[in-house]
Amino acid sequence: MVDYHCPVVPESIIVKRARSRSVLRPHRHCVICGAELRSDHHVGDLTCDCHHRSDYAPRCDPQLDRRVLVLLTNAYPEPLNLLRALGTDDRWCIHESVNRWRSRGVTIKGVLHVGYRLGSQP
Repeated sequence: MVDYHCPVVPESIIVKRARSRSVLRPHRHCVICGAELRSDHHVGDLTCDCHHRSDYAPRCDPQLDRRVLVLLTNAYPEPLNLLRALGTDDRWCIHESVNRWRSRGVTIKGVLHVGYRLGSQP
């Protein structure tokens, strides 16, 4: 005769789900044309490769402030590298434009080593 050991109180079997191995990132879109970006675009780089212009002179553009606000609005809630998005190296001009928006009451936060992010309104 075989003696099986049976638990006194029946125990329930708990099955846990396996951890997912892939981390799905939300799809990022270009702030200018809305096209889906490749996965190799890093934080702050939210523009397609076809939009990079090296001859853009922001000091000669009367619509610079409007462009800056539109780009930050399209990128919200993620930070955006405005220099790369506009295709310029003139940091001071972009910084002055951001400061003009800040003086008008628009909350724009600087993100270290990335660019700027549009904040929530006060």
